[in-house]
Amino acid sequence: MQALLVLPFTHLGLRLIGVQWWYALLRYGASFRARSVASLAQIERTMARAIGASLHPGNCLSRSLTLWWLLQRQGIAAEIQIGVRTGEQRFQAHAWVEVQGTPCGKVSDVRQYYTAFAHSPFAQRG
Repeated sequence: MQALLVLPFTHLGLRLIGVQWWYALLRYGASFRARSVASLAQIERTMARAIGASLHPGNCLSRSLTLWWLLQRQGIAAEIQIGVRTGEQRFQAHAWVEVQGTPCGKVSDVRQYYTAFAHSPFAQRG
């Protein structure tokens, strides 16, 4: 239920107040741990169901921020990655979540196609 609510609000929040402010709000909200315990696999399934059931499933950034938030609330350390690829005569960017250096969800081969920035704009700062 949380994913189903947070996903469209994240998409809207990114548009209204921008990435930095929305990410700061999510970081604050993630500091409150969830009451129930869920595994990485359970959270990935929950996120997939939320994307499928949402009227507006968002884009890769809003999905990644929502997944990251869900993982953080469970105490699972995760990082948001931003990567780029060139080719096909256009520039493309993509966002995804990694846990212990492994991409989450159905994007396990994402590093074959996108080169992650050396320094993520979402890296935790002191």
